[in-house]
Amino acid sequence: MFKKILAFFIAATISASAFIAAPFVHAQAGGATKFQITAPATAVVGEAFDITVTALDKDGKKATGYLNSIMIWTDNIGDTYPMPGRLIPFTAEDAGEKKFSKGVIFKKAGKQKLYVQDGKEDIAGEVTITVEEGNGTTATSTGEIQILTPTVDSKITSSTLLVSGTARKNSKVSLDLNGKNVGTVVSDSEGLFTKEISNISQENNVLKASLIDANDSVIATSSEIRFSKINETSSVYGLSISPSNKVESSAGITLTIDAIKGLSEVTAMLDGTVLKATESSEGKYTIATTAPQKAGEYAIDVTAKTVTNQTTTKEKIATLTVTEKEKTEEKPTATPAFKNVKAETDEHKVTFTFSVENAPADLDAFKIFHNSGSVVTHSASKILKDGVYAWYIDSLTPGQYTFQIQGQNASGALIENLKSEPIMATIGALGCTVSNVGKISVKTDTSKSVLTWEAVTGANGYNVYKIDAEGKYNLVAHVKDPSYTLYLSQGAITYDNFGVKATCGDNTESQDFSGASKVQTGPGMVALVVIVSGFIAAMVLRRRDA
Repeated sequence: MFKKILAFFIAATISASAFIAAPFVHAQAGGATKFQITAPATAVVGEAFDITVTALDKDGKKATGYLNSIMIWTDNIGDTYPMPGRLIPFTAEDAGEKKFSKGVIFKKAGKQKLYVQDGKEDIAGEVTITVEEGNGTTATSTGEIQILTPTVDSKITSSTLLVSGTARKNSKVSLDLNGKNVGTVVSDSEGLFTKEISNISQENNVLKASLIDANDSVIATSSEIRFSKINETSSVYGLSISPSNKVESSAGITLTIDAIKGLSEVTAMLDGTVLKATESSEGKYTIATTAPQKAGEYAIDVTAKTVTNQTTTKEKIATLTVTEKEKTEEKPTATPAFKNVKAETDEHKVTFTFSVENAPADLDAFKIFHNSGSVVTHSASKILKDGVYAWYIDSLTPGQYTFQIQGQNASGALIENLKSEPIMATIGALGCTVSNVGKISVKTDTSKSVLTWEAVTGANGYNVYKIDAEGKYNLVAHVKDPSYTLYLSQGAITYDNFGVKATCGDNTESQDFSGASKVQTGPGMVALVVIVSGFIAAMVLRRRDA
């Protein structure tokens, strides 16, 4: 019935128009005699599809000069088609052909017809489409429709927002913002949809999308997306410093800048240095750097640049406090040293005993060098007893030998800072060698000067020498204990130099004298210890040996 009424109305319009202005109407038709509707052979109830209307001439060619208006309709009330009940004009740019994207939705299954009619002349066209039932899904929020942008808890600075999402292909989608409908859109053949929403004024917003069937019933809803609108033009929101806003000088820090996503460049200014940030996650820009060396308060400025080169700078967005680094006292490393080295000889053998002060952790054994080779001891732990190491070398040819002991590690490498002084010994006769006497301490009171030194292991006594003006050593006493007392003479205050050698066996002396010490031998007030430097001692010894 609707078709008959519409046809009568159009026919009446055509007749009146032909009577009044037939030449003009024919010109506007551009030679068109019929319309061709290009549409899919099949469609689904509730899903939108594209159609194209083409004006054709009597030869079936496109009438590119067609400039009249058309009307489109179907047989069913409730179907969706372009501009229901209104004329749709063709323009010169259309060139006789007009496409309507996602323009038609049928609400019933079966063989359905789509009609097109010229608004002034008897030019028409139609097409039959097989419409199939959909899956009959009821209202759900299981993912059949989903909002892709904006994301949950995102921020916008503009009053407009481009919404995108996925749904059934070629289907109508309704958008609600804060409980109010803000428009509809039809998804494409891939199920994607986009629509711009404008006039967003609230700070906190809730967006929801609904999938609509041919009867305008909701068959699926998306999850609610909550987002906020920032009422400022700045694209930078804040800056955090980890591990803390207060660190020691030169400590490692990470700056995290909170800003809108997708900025082309974000930099921070710290202590006069520009630091470039990278977007580590959506809207998070990070910089790994070190704190300034000098203690103080440092304001940090941030500059952000968009892809359109719009720049925003936030001065003093955060402050870094730098403190002096706590100084830790380094304990001096104890130097290892051989102590109380003693060598005892007979016809073909020498036996060594010694101790090690501040033994290194990697000490594994000892290597003993001599005139004709070297010998490596067993493991250091195996030749140690009561704090004393003992080892011997046998089958030596009689004669004068110089020995030297050095530590080595498990890989056989020598330990450079653990090396004994040269040890002189005679093989082929009973004898012994002991370590040299260390430094001498002197204490003087009103009547005497007392010389003391550290006892040498293996020594059976000590020879005390006085050094004359020419540097000659003159034996003045042999003592059993590591001390010697001089009683002050009368007259003017005088000082003399003394040296000591340890003895072993049949009065065999240690190789070198102790460091020479200047001792008060004349009267006077209480004197403190005066130790002659190693340099002076060495010079005296050279003069003695010359």
